[in-house]
Amino acid sequence: MRFCGEAGLRLVLPPASLCTDNGAMIAWAGIERLSLGLVDDMTFAARPRWPLDSNAEAAHHGKA
Repeated sequence: MRFCGEAGLRLVLPPASLCTDNGAMIAWAGIERLSLGLVDDMTFAARPRWPLDSNAEAAHHGKA
C-alpha cells in the first residue's frame, strides 16, 4: 500500500471474502473431468505458473 501511495497510484483490492483459496474449485473441476472419463497420465512436468494462453509465455520471455 505504501508503495502505491509513494508512486501516486491507487491500490484497488477485492474484499477479503472474495480472496479465498480456490482449492475447492480445482477439486471440483477434477471431479467433473473424472466423471467424464478424462484422466491424465501425469507425465507432464509441473509448472507453478501455467500460462492461460499461448501468447503469455512469449510475452514473459518463457517465465510464465
